[in-house]
Amino acid sequence: FILITIPTIVLSRSIANSIKIAVKVAGNIAKGNLEKEEYRIPNDDTGHLLNSLDIMRNNIEEYQRGILIISKFTEVLNSNSADFALSLAAIVFRESFNLPCVGLYVAWKDRLQCINVDTLDHAEINHELFDRLDIATNCFEQERPISLLISDMTENIQFNFVLGKADLFRIDAHPIIYGESCVGVVVLTHIKKPSQSDEDLINRCLERLAVKVNVYNLDKDKTDLVVHLRQRTQDLEILNKENLLISQAKSEFLACMSHEIRTPMNGVIGMLGLLKKGDLNSKQKHYAELAAQSADSLLRLI
Repeated sequence: FILITIPTIVLSRSIANSIKIAVKVAGNIAKGNLEKEEYRIPNDDTGHLLNSLDIMRNNIEEYQRGILIISKFTEVLNSNSADFALSLAAIVFRESFNLPCVGLYVAWKDRLQCINVDTLDHAEINHELFDRLDIATNCFEQERPISLLISDMTENIQFNFVLGKADLFRIDAHPIIYGESCVGVVVLTHIKKPSQSDEDLINRCLERLAVKVNVYNLDKDKTDLVVHLRQRTQDLEILNKENLLISQAKSEFLACMSHEIRTPMNGVIGMLGLLKKGDLNSKQKHYAELAAQSADSLLRLI
């Protein structure tokens, strides 16, 4: 009897303790307290219950984290001008996903231009590294994600952070797709393989980022058009002034030439008039009359 009773009591207490822990964990989850506690998980049905509660807590925690990241990302994109918002987006990417470095590139007129490279170590991981690897350009041209494993490379890239140095694991380039076009590239650096939930969050952020990049490009096109129209207006004003000067010079020239021609022409007409009053035969009078008529016609034309 004792051999049966003692194990039964021990087992009952273990089960009761596990149930108490499960009830406590469930109550904390229901209250929104997702802080993980240390406890021993027995290898029985109550242990499976505790494992299920842990999974539930982790899923809720990931869901809440996703909401916070998306909310912060959306707020940054919506509350600032397009160029400033894109610059801040790189910072939010790096801080939200605890990354060593994030680079944001935007395509304008079929060329990639760097908006911002936010990094923990400017000496090791920077814009020059991305340019040397050519990862952003390849991603833009192929319009698909590209990953570079540091272990496959000849160089080992380390970076400094607050607690010391760490090795880089992978560099990912994600295309920013708006409609059917690639409008930019985000380059992310990782010290470990990102989780599936992080990959999903990154894709959701890219969808929102694509809209802002399109607004940025529209603003650039508008600014470029305004500058072009302003330049064309200035060119037309200069051309108009030149035409006015040419027209004025032409008028002055014609007035001067008319005066200069009219003066001797009046002399010619006067002398022809005197000639006609002279003693001329009929043939000479005819010639003089023709010359006088021609001079009168030329004077009227002037």
